[in-house]
Amino acid sequence: MADARAALERSEMHLDALQNRIDALLGPVHRTRQLRRSASAIEADRKKALAEYDRVKAEIEDRRRRSPTSKSRRASAGVPPGWLR
Repeated sequence: MADARAALERSEMHLDALQNRIDALLGPVHRTRQLRRSASAIEADRKKALAEYDRVKAEIEDRRRRSPTSKSRRASAGVPPGWLR
């Protein structure tokens, strides 16, 4: 159970880091770097970061859904409160 929580927390931190990366690729600070790199390379980096963001976000949703302690799962199984921690 602790491993599942730790994995979820790692995925959430990864998602935050990806969001920062995407923001940096779109932000005004990065526009000055376009002189050094081609626009197509920056666009390719942005697309890869967006694809990874979508993948990690889906992974987090899947982990939350499969969590054995999720309220909806306990309720549907008829488990009384307090039996699961």
